[in-house]
Amino acid sequence: MRLQVVIWVSLVWLTHSVKAQKTVFDLVKGDAALAESYYLQGDVYEARAIYQRSNAISSEKRLQMLGRCNYQLKEYQACVDAYEKFSSTSGKWTPQDHVNYAEALLTLKRYKSALAEYEKIVHQPGWADWVQSKIWRIANMQYLYEDSIHLAVRKLSLNTSFAEWSGRAFEDGIIFISNRPKGEMIQKLDAATHNSFYHFYQSKEVADTLIDGWNKIFAPPKTLLMQGLPKGNAGGFCFYNNNTQLVFTANTGRKDRNGSITLGLFFATLQNGKWMVVSEYEFNSATWSVTNPWIDPTGKTLYLASNSNEGYGGYDLYVSRFNGTWSKPENLGPDVNSPWDEQFPWWNGKSLFFASNGHAGLGGLDLYRSELQPDREPVNLGYPINSSFDDFGISFTDSLSSHGFLSTNRKRGGLDDDLYEFDMDLQTYPFTITGVLKQKEHAWSDSASVKLLAHARIVLVDHARKITLQETTSSADGSFSITIPYFAKYTIQVTDIDGIEHLASFDLPRQRKESTVHEIVLIKDIFQTIAR
Repeated sequence: MRLQVVIWVSLVWLTHSVKAQKTVFDLVKGDAALAESYYLQGDVYEARAIYQRSNAISSEKRLQMLGRCNYQLKEYQACVDAYEKFSSTSGKWTPQDHVNYAEALLTLKRYKSALAEYEKIVHQPGWADWVQSKIWRIANMQYLYEDSIHLAVRKLSLNTSFAEWSGRAFEDGIIFISNRPKGEMIQKLDAATHNSFYHFYQSKEVADTLIDGWNKIFAPPKTLLMQGLPKGNAGGFCFYNNNTQLVFTANTGRKDRNGSITLGLFFATLQNGKWMVVSEYEFNSATWSVTNPWIDPTGKTLYLASNSNEGYGGYDLYVSRFNGTWSKPENLGPDVNSPWDEQFPWWNGKSLFFASNGHAGLGGLDLYRSELQPDREPVNLGYPINSSFDDFGISFTDSLSSHGFLSTNRKRGGLDDDLYEFDMDLQTYPFTITGVLKQKEHAWSDSASVKLLAHARIVLVDHARKITLQETTSSADGSFSITIPYFAKYTIQVTDIDGIEHLASFDLPRQRKESTVHEIVLIKDIFQTIAR
């Protein structure tokens, strides 16, 4: 039997504020005051529970606050249900209520209803430009799907029913954040989410020759060893100096005016196989949070997110530079930042990638790219990198920025974030590849025994979707041609004249090379394929 002990500690994750510690003074508060107190301190779960059960709070107030609570908890259908009931009361809508409702509808792909809701506040002072951009995006949603044939995303094998996010390539595997239970006899829980705290996990990639580079397989993750780690949740992070140093997000231990503990940045160094926390970012604050950093390989340039009251609203992106000491974070300005949240920066040397729910997109947090040039709006990365749910925490694993990891809750919504890998392709589709089929009797036979394989049946299969796309037959000299319709991982199923089936798996070049001739050699006696 596992003993679970709830530790009432003020903690946060991303934009969530903190859990207030329950005291005897709560007992003398009325339901309305108590629920509002919890809501303002960021304990949305506890606030929602009171609004759900209390008959002492007016129906209008209960439904309005349930709409707000469910939106913050990313339970979008419940949010819509509450606001739809609220619309039949005499309760007064605020612009924020209209935005919550519209965004929840957008996430549920109820585009016409979302459009109608945004149009209700398009003339509100201070909202016109932002709402107009949302309206335009909803009316032109098809543009975000135009380049989807050049992109592919795949869920990683290490995901669970708990949250996994912020994946970063590290040596021969991945390091990520998760709130999966650690298997301890005494299970400490975050009172704000009623789940385990977020910790760092590391997993090594497991080689698999059948699907190399596709749907990566990882060994069971292990908790990353770190000494001096502040108590509570860990957050977004980034490695630098040849993966020997680390900057990461954690609780500062400082309380703001609402009693919430803020988030800050900390630095750690790898020493004798263990990470040691060595310092704290000097611009951490008790007034606002500083989170989700990206740092360049030399440790001189730091991008970060903060909800400082000096920003444009919500979380903004800032840059800070090191020259003996860190400079005061500089806001990246209104071309990047919106009145809502911008988070998870990643600079690839040419462009800044980040997540935002303030710029017009598919719904929830979307991923964007900006060249940080004046009067240039960020570019939405489109589907399938983005979805109608939250998509964030992008990182790249190669110098071409063609492969990497992202975080999303597109499968189940809420706080069940998962890690995906993605590929960005540079091909133009459709295009045709040509090849030659050959066969030899034995694996140990020399090259002189290789013969052309004539009149063999060839089937092109989308490996991930298990869809047959094309069938053809090799000619008398073993040659064949196949049309590739879109970016995917493909297999070729070959049946020779003796009825023996073979399987060839191949990758396409990232740049158009129709002149390439693919030679496929089938080894008859062990039913194994060698493709090159």
